[in-house]
Amino acid sequence: MDGATGTPQMYMYKNTTGVENGRRWKKVQKMTSSQANQIATLFLNRASSALIQKNAHYALTDDKLWNFRTQANYQELTPTQVCMSHMLKQVTTMLKATNNPMPLSFGTGTSEGILQKPVDLINYAILWVCNEVVREADATGCTVQEVIDRIVKEGAQDEVGGMEGWNKKENLGNIYVSQFAQPLLLDDL
Repeated sequence: MDGATGTPQMYMYKNTTGVENGRRWKKVQKMTSSQANQIATLFLNRASSALIQKNAHYALTDDKLWNFRTQANYQELTPTQVCMSHMLKQVTTMLKATNNPMPLSFGTGTSEGILQKPVDLINYAILWVCNEVVREADATGCTVQEVIDRIVKEGAQDEVGGMEGWNKKENLGNIYVSQFAQPLLLDDL
């Protein structure tokens, strides 16, 4: 929000779909860090709840990756490949929604809304890690718990996950964002 007027600060982005209302640029609102954190908290909480509930339904044994192992055997894939195919299904649905916007909803009853797809994607990413932990344990002769202990220790040393230099000027991705993808602030016009 603009402190002086209380109105949302607007950005201009190049309209990639052509000229709209006679303009090549289109206005979009800014999202604050606080607003983005609200969304992140909501989705991470929903992902955690969904992971517990769905895992109890899909894993018929104490092996929480049983569903992936079973599908892998039938399809002659690895459990990680099966997990990735489930992830791709979520991404494909989200991509379709990008091209044909749908109402933002988690869904009702037995019908899942489009907002459930990112929740499921978060959980499949976690399950991908779980499958890879088992794969590494099998490949190295370690126990699953030894691999978990190692990655937990590594993760505790750097909470950002190896991103300590992400905001330095030498970072190519950051240079790209700062030099080429920066939106044009309406106040700067």
